[in-house]
Amino acid sequence: MSNLKIGEKIKAKRREWEFTQEELAAILGVSKAAVSKWENGESYPDVEMLPQIAQLFHISMDELFDFSSFDIERMVERLKASGVPFTDGLTPSEIREIERTFGFRFPKEIADFLSYAYPTGSRFFRYNDLSAKNLAAFQDFQKGIRDAFLFDLDNNGETLSAMLRKTTKGCYDTDSLRGAILDQLNGSPRLIPFYGHRCFFDGMDHMPIVSFSQPIDTIFYGSDFENYLENEFLASGLTLGKISDRMKDTGIWYYIVE
Repeated sequence: MSNLKIGEKIKAKRREWEFTQEELAAILGVSKAAVSKWENGESYPDVEMLPQIAQLFHISMDELFDFSSFDIERMVERLKASGVPFTDGLTPSEIREIERTFGFRFPKEIADFLSYAYPTGSRFFRYNDLSAKNLAAFQDFQKGIRDAFLFDLDNNGETLSAMLRKTTKGCYDTDSLRGAILDQLNGSPRLIPFYGHRCFFDGMDHMPIVSFSQPIDTIFYGSDFENYLENEFLASGLTLGKISDRMKDTGIWYYIVE
């Protein structure tokens, strides 16, 4: 089970159900230390305990084991039927070259999607264009995120300060607030453009997709990439779900969306 993410799933579901580690341990008849080790990936629950854990959180064993049900072939066909144009998928070497050139890593589910079929259209970011002009467009996008934070700092400083105080408990004057926000931003995974201003997190698998305008106006558009595709291109009416607990491990973004 060393390559599975059972501990991450248990941690996420425990938080979703608002159990403490002590409470979960008591329900399962184990020690708090055992739960902590599961969640940190240091050990795994006994096999006979897995059905009990899945039942407790009202999830299937597949979901507990984090087996993906993302049927890429079916999704692409549905997207084509809805009017999204595609061309041949990217080869592994093309994906590696894109990641090297732009300096980021695709989440696995997005890399798998792009390797099966590559979406085209004016609003999709052209990863396969490795020209200096397109690289500059990518860098401008990254600069725009930083600029948007600084804009909000100048115009909504009290709101951003309140967001930071949720966890840091600090009191900020203008200069220290600017430094604290930039520190949080610099320590966060970068946002990578996908479609319009919809973005995914650099290298982070199964993470939410967000729509970024300004920090305090960031919108959550899907709990993961598959859910995002459903919301963006296939749903008759957009319904935005609850923020994933894993969003809370991504630096400044936690404060934005909360």
